[in-house]
Order: sequence, then structure tokens, then C-alpha cells
Amino acid sequence: MKFITLAQKVKLPSNLESSHRRFLASAFQAWELGYSRTLGMHRNIAVQSYGTTDQIKNINGIVAEYTVSPEVCRKTVSSEAYLSCGILCGVVDEITSLSLMMGDRMFRPGVSVSLKVKMLQKISLNEKLLFKTKNIKIGKMLGFCDFDVFKEKCGTLVGNGNHIKFLPMGVAWDIIMKLRLESLLLKFYQKETLKRSNSIFWTKGIPEGESIKDQLPLINFSSNESIGKGQISVNSNLCNYLGTFHGGAICAYSEQAALASSSLLNDRESLVSSMETYFYSALKGKLEVQSEQNNSTRSQCLDVLFEKDKKLMARSKVEWQKF
Repeated sequence: MKFITLAQKVKLPSNLESSHRRFLASAFQAWELGYSRTLGMHRNIAVQSYGTTDQIKNINGIVAEYTVSPEVCRKTVSSEAYLSCGILCGVVDEITSLSLMMGDRMFRPGVSVSLKVKMLQKISLNEKLLFKTKNIKIGKMLGFCDFDVFKEKCGTLVGNGNHIKFLPMGVAWDIIMKLRLESLLLKFYQKETLKRSNSIFWTKGIPEGESIKDQLPLINFSSNESIGKGQISVNSNLCNYLGTFHGGAICAYSEQAALASSSLLNDRESLVSSMETYFYSALKGKLEVQSEQNNSTRSQCLDVLFEKDKKLMARSKVEWQKF
């Protein structure tokens, strides 16, 4: 895969280049809103380059830099600030979604089916991370994207995983794209984004003096030796562009519930090291959350379930270890 910096002349057909650049600009605008803003995507991210295949000139990966700021960090028992696995999932969600959208001929953002993230090293405050994605396959129904995360300074691999998205956006979207009328879609999207950018609901962000964990309240949460239960509710700092729970916010809540289940954890000094999250339906409003010991032989593992009206909406497998 050949990576081309955005500052260089892009060797793509002029109309495709123009479309990609316009959609990239629209993605940057969307990062000003909701959970994307909570993650600091609007100020902490820089897309450095994207890759093309020599045969079809389609984008099949991007390289992006992300700086870990204080408000997105959790703290260890010794008060050391770090980027946790659950928060990292949100950043990965944003970057891999952009990668798939840029690689898709119809620029479909889609919705998450599964997101798997594994941390290989602890990521500290102010660390500059380099994300490298690879679009494995983009089909009619599903998109598959792998990623690696490196420390930019030394090149050390600190995380990896994959993201699967359900891509269909409906008949109207398909017709607009097939008729090459994406400029109309972009115009509507940009107008709506500008309207939202002037709304305190969408641009609240993290209040000064608080951190991202303060935006993840567990309502009436309690745990015993085998199970933890409580509720969560979507708010402006946790939603995606559609106003439902951002997939990354669900991952962060999975971690929050696991950490709150103190009686289920064997070692409070351990950190969440990997998460596998599966999404079954759009998550909105108020949800029931439940954490329980995973039935596998690994003791350092919890399952976190999200339900609405007794229907399973999403679930995460959370593992932790000492770093």
C-alpha cells in the first residue's frame, strides 16, 4: 500500500479526489459535535495521509495522529494519568469509520457491528499516537477495517484490532450517489452541521476541571460477588451524529461498569487491556447495564450487557492485566 501525504499531489482521477476531499472536510466538521468533541477529535487529531492501491486508485487506509490530552485520561490508583482502553475505542471508532467511508465508492458512514481493541502497552498523558488503518474489504453490506496504533516518537506498537460496520444507508442515499449528486448531500450535511455547531447541546464538550469519566455516570449502580447492575442514559456528550449512543461511548461505559464492579475484580491495580464490543441495535434513551464474570477460564474477564425493555442491545467482553 502506498501512502500519499495530503500536501502532495494526489494521483487520483480529479472528480474522485474532489469528492474525497469534500467528504474529509465534512468529517472534520462532524468531529466538533457530540462524543467526537468529548474525545477531542476536533483539536487533537490530524489526518496525515491516505493509501491507494495501484490498480484501482481507491483509498484503502489512512494514517492519523492523535494527541492524548488531560481531559480524556483516567488515573491509576497511584494517580498516573493514562488513556484507557475504553476511551481508546472511541478514537479508534472515529478513525476507522473515516477510513472505511473514504474507501467506499458511495462514502457510506454505516453503523458499527463489532469493535475489537487490544492495548499492548499503557498510553500516557501527552503521548502522540499514530493510527494506521487498512480497509480489508468494503462490500455491499459490510466493511472491514484493521488498525495498528504506534507511539509516534519511538514507533512502538501499543495497540491493534479491527472494526466491522454495516454500510447500507438506504435507497435514497444509493440513488444520490449513483447519479453523482453527492454535492447536494454534502450541502445538506454541511448546513445541518453548521446549525448544530451553534447549539450548546451538540458542542457542550467536557466542562473545565472535569474529565471524560465524569461524563459517564452510572445510575443506581451496585455490585456483589457475582454481578453488577445499574442504568445509563444518553446525553449530548455521548451521542453520535444521529443523536443515539456513540459506539465508542458504549465501550467507555463498558469499562466504567467493569471498574465499578470492584467485588468482581481480582486486582485493582490492573488496567483494562482489551475489549470486544458487539452492537445489535441503535442505542438511545435509558439503558440497563449489567456486568458479570465471564464464563471462560480466564478470571480477569467480565461481560458487560446493555439492555432496553429486556432486549439485548449491545455487549462487551472486557479483560484486564497489569502493565
